[in-house]
Amino acid sequence: MTRKLLAAAASALPLILAAAAAQAQVSITTGTTTPIATATASSGAPANIDIASGGSVGLTAPGTAVTLNSNNSITLEGEIGSTSINGVTGLLIDGGNTGSFVSTGSFVLTESYLAPTDTNTGVLEGPFAQGNDRIGILVSGTSPFNGSITQTGSLSVTGQTSYGIDIQAPITGNLLMQTVSPTTSPPAPTLPWPTGPTPWWGKTARASMSRRPAAWAVMS
Repeated sequence: MTRKLLAAAASALPLILAAAAAQAQVSITTGTTTPIATATASSGAPANIDIASGGSVGLTAPGTAVTLNSNNSITLEGEIGSTSINGVTGLLIDGGNTGSFVSTGSFVLTESYLAPTDTNTGVLEGPFAQGNDRIGILVSGTSPFNGSITQTGSLSVTGQTSYGIDIQAPITGNLLMQTVSPTTSPPAPTLPWPTGPTPWWGKTARASMSRRPAAWAVMS
């Protein structure tokens, strides 16, 4: 009987260690310009990532700030962003993994350029943005991402051929987008909208379009 108990305890040890490894978490509490990915977050090993309030990941060159590429989760209470950099992605979620993303923080991928204003009419003229290829949240891959994506913080992306959220892979789970940023917009002409069933992104996304944004601000 004693041998059996010892054997059971020994056999359970790898499971305990595996569970502990699966629950490893890396917290970002200050600003960093180093991109991070869940697959290698903990000294080369997989871990959950928490970008705490006061923490941030800022890109200084084209690339991806934060990547979910393992069976882990990411929470964002701080900020992910870049300024006047083309070819950037705030968060990349790779399909084929199981995890979750929850954000009450902010994505700010913008630029310093401001479109000129006609002095007579007060209407913005010329291109609304100079930069391009900026994505707030990208879900990519051929296999489904298994898990939920919840974005209740702000999401602000400016640029030509740019998107607030770009879903390129199937999602087996919930997609919840409750906040559209910017929350205020300058006056703009009312644009006609196609008749028929309401698009899946809803009326709030329509309102954001009146500002002629480069990025789609999508909500459930």
